[in-house]
Amino acid sequence: MKALERKGASFFTDVEALVPSDTIFSGKLYPGIQQSVTVPSGANYAVFVADNIVFVSYDSAMSSTESGVVQGGGELNPKIRSVKTVSTLYLLSPETTYMSIAFYE
Repeated sequence: MKALERKGASFFTDVEALVPSDTIFSGKLYPGIQQSVTVPSGANYAVFVADNIVFVSYDSAMSSTESGVVQGGGELNPKIRSVKTVSTLYLLSPETTYMSIAFYE
C-alpha cells in the first residue's frame, strides 16, 4: 500500500495531487442495499469517489427506510477520511451508484 503524499506537478502553477494508490476497491452500489468493505491492514486513509449519493458509516451498520432516510449515522459523500481505527466501511445509496475507495498508509 502506498503512503499518502502530495506531489507538485505543473509549470503553470503549483498543483498538489495524490499519488495513485495501489489498493483500490471499486464497484456498483444498488439502491437501498448496504455493502461493506474491509479496511486493508496498514491503511490510514481512505479517499472516496462516487458518481451519485452515497452514505458511509465507519464500523456501524446502517439501514434505510422506504422514504430513503438513512438510519445509523451514515456520512453523506465523504472525500478523504482517516481510517486508522476503522475495520469496516459500510456503504449505502438510495440510487444505483458507482464508486471507488483508494486506501493509503
